[in-house]
Amino acid sequence: MRTPLLWVLLLTCVTNYLNAQDITIQLQNDPKNYQPQNFYITEVVDSRTFKTKLGKIKEGDIHLNGGEAAGLTNYFKEQFKKPVKGLPVTIHLNTFTIKEKAVGSRRQFDLSVGIAYYSNGQKLVEYNGSAYVQTSSAPLPQIEKLVRSNLINNLEEFDTWLEQNKLTVSAGPSVKVNVQFAKSSKDKNIIYYQKDKKLFITDFIAPPDSSSYGAAATFSGIHMNYKSTTMHRQTTVDVTLSVFFDRSKSWMKPQGKNASTLRHEQRHFDITALKACELKKLIEQKEFTPANYQQELKKLLYKIQEEAGSMQNSYDEETYHGTIIDAQEKWNNTILEELGKQQCFY
Repeated sequence: MRTPLLWVLLLTCVTNYLNAQDITIQLQNDPKNYQPQNFYITEVVDSRTFKTKLGKIKEGDIHLNGGEAAGLTNYFKEQFKKPVKGLPVTIHLNTFTIKEKAVGSRRQFDLSVGIAYYSNGQKLVEYNGSAYVQTSSAPLPQIEKLVRSNLINNLEEFDTWLEQNKLTVSAGPSVKVNVQFAKSSKDKNIIYYQKDKKLFITDFIAPPDSSSYGAAATFSGIHMNYKSTTMHRQTTVDVTLSVFFDRSKSWMKPQGKNASTLRHEQRHFDITALKACELKKLIEQKEFTPANYQQELKKLLYKIQEEAGSMQNSYDEETYHGTIIDAQEKWNNTILEELGKQQCFY
């Protein structure tokens, strides 16, 4: 069955109800928080396309107290002491949103963040990512903790980077991209692709879709996270690709729990891995500029997403979900032959 690809990118706000449509989040001051040693924040600039709110949950629209930019500026100035020899830094919010979705009986709140650090008008480093929290109780304290803790972690990571590079940082016209594959996940339901590690029937733990004609479904995809730094007139972008299988969203019907069905579903995961290898190669061959690398990375991912979707559909159609033996064998040989040409998972 068709295996969706995901873009994924990492970061993370106590709340007061105003009314059913408007909620204000007030970040909590904590004297135990990490204190920057090499910089201080002069201003937070909201560079997002849509700046009217932080996000929306069931209770209503979420806003930071005072607005996203001003609220964070005031929070940082109140929370953090100015180092004696600290570098003045401006933070740009390129992405900063919260979205809600249901996961079973629990509520999940997804936070997407893209933060760039500037000094004297020059971008020093940029961090992009996402995080989430699930809860079946009052969500607002969990959302606040999610945002605040990840903001503090981000500041600490930047402080460490600045300590190592503060004498040589500069904006630059060239871009170097490094690509690697993630090797492990803290989520017990996520399996990262490995060349010699195969799926088991027991990995398909989601409830079967009774409306589907298929005997099983594989939920796999590609997460992409990246971090950029600039020094010596060169921007370095470190891209991490995670080729994953989600046990909690993959299922098998009782009649599908056999070796032939498992082999068919394994090939779906193999196709995901194969397209991830192609994505790595495309990224490494692409020439980027500091102004376009973010959009170009997205374009390459979308290109692979379309190709992978088409390949997954063709695989299911030609094998009739693995029930046409000759067609299945042909696809087995093709996929394994193409994977054998790649060097991604050695």
